[in-house]
Amino acid sequence: MNLSNLDVSAFAPTAAKAISGINFSGATNVPWAALNATTNVFGYRDMNLSGQNLASFSPPAARTLDGLNLSGCTNVPWAAINATTHADGYLDMNFTGLDMTGFNPGSAKQIRGIVLKGSTNIPWAAINANTHASGLVYADLSNTDLTGFSPPPAMNISRTNFSGSTNLPWAAINATTNAAGYVQVNFSGLDLSSFNPATTKDISQINISGASNVPWAAINANSHANGLGYMNLSGLDLASFNPGTGKDLMGINYTNTTNIPWTAINANTHPSGIGASDFSGASMSGYSPAGTDLWAGVDLSSATNVPWVTLNAAGNIGSINFSGQDLASWTPGPTMDVHADNFTGSTNVPWALINANTNIFGFFNTNFSGQDLAAFNPPTTLRFDGANFSGAKNIPWAALSANTHANGFKDANFSAGDGSCI
Repeated sequence: MNLSNLDVSAFAPTAAKAISGINFSGATNVPWAALNATTNVFGYRDMNLSGQNLASFSPPAARTLDGLNLSGCTNVPWAAINATTHADGYLDMNFTGLDMTGFNPGSAKQIRGIVLKGSTNIPWAAINANTHASGLVYADLSNTDLTGFSPPPAMNISRTNFSGSTNLPWAAINATTNAAGYVQVNFSGLDLSSFNPATTKDISQINISGASNVPWAAINANSHANGLGYMNLSGLDLASFNPGTGKDLMGINYTNTTNIPWTAINANTHPSGIGASDFSGASMSGYSPAGTDLWAGVDLSSATNVPWVTLNAAGNIGSINFSGQDLASWTPGPTMDVHADNFTGSTNVPWALINANTNIFGFFNTNFSGQDLAAFNPPTTLRFDGANFSGAKNIPWAALSANTHANGFKDANFSAGDGSCI
């Protein structure tokens, strides 16, 4: 429920009623007595109190604070928060920009997903001493002075956001022994000259976009089974990037990168190929794979020098983002998977070939938004559930009305499209 910026003086929830998820940001006359008295099992889960004066807020120790947003609040009831006995502890709580002087979390309390972005006087000693198995997974420490932060080797720091932070404890970060390694850690924009991850640690999904002094030698030598999948390298000069032939390169973000190591990528033999990778804004002039060629999920929006001959010969290309591309050279065969492709803003779409498609996934989740569909005449037996026709012109209503697939048009979007409904 969104009550933001409203006068809620007449709101009087009973103790048993669920109040989780309510947005009180900017609201006036919040019924604090009623909130304090809640006995509902969901407690204050995902409640947004950002910017509120919390002088009258006193949450019972037994109620969950999971996801509670206290960013920008004043008079935070630290004693009550410190006293929580709920198993969720401080899971996903948002303390953005707060003076944390009064915060004293117990060492066994959950701090997974805690948001301390830009906060001051953070009780690092207490956080360093935390022993909960979740550690700092999904924590947001971005734009924060980390002086005093020294995570023990066993603490899970995977998926933590360090972007924009200062005084990172690189020695402690390099020394991690936690099995999760650096999975999905966000180091974007940082100087990584002191980052030296062990080659056996998981660095998949790590975000080093815009970083400087990237430790390419350590990355190239990484031997973890998850490889380099879904790393975010956007904006980097990849002249020193040289991934091994068997490394998982699926889902890597190459947006606006330069000097992509096509020789190494072309020689890659991992079965995932370049699937789900993002080449938007990058040149693909050197791509000519000798091994596996899996294009499914690849983002080609604003990519240049797309190797259409290679793409035309591929078998699995579903979920490709063609937005903004000139598709004059794309010639998909009748059995090629084109479901969930994004044709927004594309030109010279090969409608005759698409009309002849017989792949069982049909046009499931395909995005036709803004397209002129005058030449689109799809088979009546193929899927259209989840298809997006928003803003499209000349929608082929006769062909769609005659469709016989059991899924029909479930979750299809016809908003602002022309013509009448089916």
